[in-house]
Amino acid sequence: MILRTPYGSREERLFEMSAFIPRPGSLDSFVDGPLRTPALMVAAVACCVRLISESLACCQITTGIGSGMSWVPRPNTWQAQLFADPAPVEGWTPFDLTSDTISAVEIGRHSFLWKVKGKEKVQELYPIDPDYVRVTRSGPFGKSGPKVIQARVEGEVRDVTASVVHIRGWSPLPAVDGISTVGLHARPLSIAQQFDEFRGRYFANDGLPGIILNVQGQPTKNQRRDILDSWVKRHGGARQTNRPGLVWGGTTVEKLDTDLQKAQAADVADSITRDVARMFRVVPLEMLHATVRQFEPPESLRDKFSLLTLKSRARRFEAALYADRDLFPDRRPTAVRPKLDMSEFLYGDILTTSTIVHDLVQVGVLTQNEGRALMGLPPSSDPLADTLQQTPVGGAPNSAGVPQSDSDRESDTEAKALVASLMRQIAAGNVPALNGHH
Repeated sequence: MILRTPYGSREERLFEMSAFIPRPGSLDSFVDGPLRTPALMVAAVACCVRLISESLACCQITTGIGSGMSWVPRPNTWQAQLFADPAPVEGWTPFDLTSDTISAVEIGRHSFLWKVKGKEKVQELYPIDPDYVRVTRSGPFGKSGPKVIQARVEGEVRDVTASVVHIRGWSPLPAVDGISTVGLHARPLSIAQQFDEFRGRYFANDGLPGIILNVQGQPTKNQRRDILDSWVKRHGGARQTNRPGLVWGGTTVEKLDTDLQKAQAADVADSITRDVARMFRVVPLEMLHATVRQFEPPESLRDKFSLLTLKSRARRFEAALYADRDLFPDRRPTAVRPKLDMSEFLYGDILTTSTIVHDLVQVGVLTQNEGRALMGLPPSSDPLADTLQQTPVGGAPNSAGVPQSDSDRESDTEAKALVASLMRQIAAGNVPALNGHH
């Protein structure tokens, strides 16, 4: 297949130099791999991709039962052990596996995890370069029928649908393949690259973007070239700063009144950063160190980033893992499913957390040691530390044999129901009340 590119025509060959699908980092993979993406040369794009992929890579992939507020962790399953293995496959850590997979989705249309299967379960998972895989449908012209994933293995194209986990990127229409963010916004990203080139040329030319030599008479072409080359040789570039110049024969030097300040370079750079943040749906925009227009407490920034930027991407990744029958063959309602544990992003400040733990212990929802565990403290040796207290809200501990009044019992029941609901939200990672600004 011949491709027409801005750099000339070339023949596209998939996998013909590989006996197997090459792993990321191999010579075959990176000849035309993701690093060829010019958009990554824009600092804001690289920052977005790293911010999203590495933030999600900080979340441990675990397993559990249920969803939302009814989520119950089951960390001892073989799937959780596979994801938590210090080296899920040789050369990769769990952090690398998640980060590489998410970043491939962000700059491309999809990403893939290759499964190394054992007799009863998947033994290893590792990301593969999506440039070496294509996704189509089995029907005529690839427009209908089940999804088919193909790759060239040992010199021939094979169906590897059963051998990979496919994480599709966002698509505006139902499709087996996603759409690339950098491809969708190619024009504004091209403007951003041109702006970087403009700034680079400005500083490479000693901050003098416009010099005109007014030469008297009608010099020949060779004379004009000699004059220009001589000036550039002696005064061009940052190393020629403040070097004296000499002109003669009626030649004058005119400097164009243009600099980065008058070109509004700072405003343009800020606008580009904000546009890139919108492309990748990074909320709030200040996460990319764009100009801060209004102060927000750190808890508010964290909540918005987790809810509006990370959560949907985490759910897409989880759904792709759960859809794979080799990883999760059980489809019963009580079966385990994967989850990216984002609780690390949802911790509260020390004052709010201590207040909530204190109230939970007081109303008998948590024991003292369970409350200490939430605070990151070791268990107490006090025998009563593992016993639930019976304390009416707003009162002293209720001693045995002293009956509570009806109003006390009603208040106690309501408080326990409220706190129990709060605890379910905490376990599900959906509790704004843990943040000090609420």
